[in-house]
Amino acid sequence: MVFSEILLKIPYSIVWKISNFFRKSELIAFYCHELLDYEIFRNVHKLLPKIQVIAKNKKLAKELGAKYGINCKIYPVFPDVVIMARHSLHLFPTSNIIKIGLRHGAYHFKNFISAEKYNKFDLFFFTSISEVEQASKLGIKNAEYGGFPKCDTLFDEKIKIEANKLKELLVYPDKPTILFSSTWDKSGIAGVHFWYDRLDELSGKYNVLVTLHPWVSMQIVDKIKKTKNVKLISNDEIYKYMLISDVFVADVSSIIAEFMLLGKPIFTFKIPIKGRLSEEIYDLLEKYTIRIANFDDLNRELFRVLQERDKKWDYEHCLNLFFSGNLGRHSQIMAGKIKSYLLTKGIEI
Repeated sequence: MVFSEILLKIPYSIVWKISNFFRKSELIAFYCHELLDYEIFRNVHKLLPKIQVIAKNKKLAKELGAKYGINCKIYPVFPDVVIMARHSLHLFPTSNIIKIGLRHGAYHFKNFISAEKYNKFDLFFFTSISEVEQASKLGIKNAEYGGFPKCDTLFDEKIKIEANKLKELLVYPDKPTILFSSTWDKSGIAGVHFWYDRLDELSGKYNVLVTLHPWVSMQIVDKIKKTKNVKLISNDEIYKYMLISDVFVADVSSIIAEFMLLGKPIFTFKIPIKGRLSEEIYDLLEKYTIRIANFDDLNRELFRVLQERDKKWDYEHCLNLFFSGNLGRHSQIMAGKIKSYLLTKGIEI
């Protein structure tokens, strides 16, 4: 239990009971801590539009309204059901609220945190049947398969059309496009230091796109922004740019699982196993991605791989492990399971 939960528990519970007494119908909400949270849940929300979005503050509420056209409540809010894509239950410290969780990324590229943190939820959705089985073995008692609804966007024909239009706006529309990604640079498992100050060696002959973890150091972000012909893209628009990218350069971010859905080549830097980095994921990267030790390796291998731009890469084993099939239908699966679960609690949505 975090300190803020201890402070909030009594006053929050009292206000919750008062709010619940006067409320005419159940309030089912999705808590949004940042824009990416909503992007993860957005496809489910389309199917369950009665769910109220709670933004952590006014600034985020304004951003969500401008980007997605949704009206948000601003925390603190006192729902009957809260759904979230992170472990922030300390903000809703009463057992009266039904709590449903879902993964922040596709599959667990890092080892699971303690089972206790998952078991605080009444129901927690994992991205594959394999992940549910692993979670259950670790003592997570509320595990359910829900897929990763965010990735349904990659199968949306409207998004594909919009992506093709973006391709015409690239610096070199007829040349290959390289998408770089990095996790947080201070995590100890990031690869951004291999390339952030050398992108100019590629940006004269390729389209270079970059997406970064929101916590990456500003000196790195500023350097990338100042590099000619390099486009820094936000996490909420990444799928359109993934669709028009020819190769992906990453470290150990779970976005690798999402890019595998496209069947295109993936380069990964050889980051030593440390911290919470999963040994299972490390082995998969060794087997299914092009492993490189430094930027010079990348520059050399890029030329070779891009000679076969139309080659379809086989990630079937990984995709079954990460998603258990049902590609393009994860939002329907999760929405259906949320409805069914809440019906067992006497709540219809």
